[in-house]
Amino acid sequence: MELSHPIYRLKRQARLLSRELGVSLHTALDEIAKREGFSRWSHLVAKAAKTSSSRGLLDNLRPGDLALLGGKAGHGKTMLGLETALTAVRRNHEAAFFSLAFGDGEVADSLVSLGANEDERSRLCVDTSEEISAEYVVQKMDASPRGTLIVIDYLQVLDLRRVNAALMSQVRLLRRVAHERGWIVLVLSQIDRRAAWSDGRGPSLSDIRLPNPLDLSLFSKACFVHERRWTMTAVN
Repeated sequence: MELSHPIYRLKRQARLLSRELGVSLHTALDEIAKREGFSRWSHLVAKAAKTSSSRGLLDNLRPGDLALLGGKAGHGKTMLGLETALTAVRRNHEAAFFSLAFGDGEVADSLVSLGANEDERSRLCVDTSEEISAEYVVQKMDASPRGTLIVIDYLQVLDLRRVNAALMSQVRLLRRVAHERGWIVLVLSQIDRRAAWSDGRGPSLSDIRLPNPLDLSLFSKACFVHERRWTMTAVN
């Protein structure tokens, strides 16, 4: 059974329904699941997981990769990044999700909507500190083994604080440590709202929004998400 909307949109509907009816998010999620033909939200998520975009995305990433995941606002890049981290945990890899866009509560709600159980949530490192930068991430993950997945949300705000290094310097640091330690670093990014997605061809690196100078060839791979579809290309 095909869902009427991607998981992240169904979750958004559930949050609105929760406020409208004055019920818990769990109750609202189950109600949305029933509308989709499932008895519970967990059943809907289990079905969706069989064709999960995050599994395909993770399969295309290798230790040492510094990859970029771009998308327009509202098209699911943050949820895909978080789901990819959850998928890594489910494969018994270490994973971390650093976000300057989501708060702890939003991440927790999102993990629930993705069907994460208590053990999976406890094994995923989540950090929503305002101090997040490349150096901060490297220090926090210093003891992590090869194959660890690190998701950073998102590129354009990494150098927003004046005390942080320039964006170019931060991305160079992430590239170096990913290569040296065998980490997989996935950096989320905004793209131009005018970027086209037609005839099976999606946006390109030229559509990345760059308020500050950055050599995009520092990334090894680039993935662009739109609704339920994503495409990936090698950068170098």
